[in-house]
Amino acid sequence: MSDDYKDRFLREAMENYPEASTPSLRCVHWDYAGMKFKFADEDGSVHEVDMEKLKKGLDLFIRKLLDSGRMDASDFDELVQYSIFGKLIYE
Repeated sequence: MSDDYKDRFLREAMENYPEASTPSLRCVHWDYAGMKFKFADEDGSVHEVDMEKLKKGLDLFIRKLLDSGRMDASDFDELVQYSIFGKLIYE
């Protein structure tokens, strides 16, 4: 997958994600133009996500989806968790 395709995909995927984020990892600030987001963890920690972190998370996320072929809101939550933590913390 090219970087250009990843950029387009992530811009579209994150376009409405902040409003749909979960209570355990809630988006508290977003800058769509700059592709910068802040997420508050349920323990009060704040995590910053940018395009670079989203691309790393996307690579991990794609590995998971290759077999299933399906995506829903919980999958996008996992994308953000992979971007922040490199693994799933909240299921």
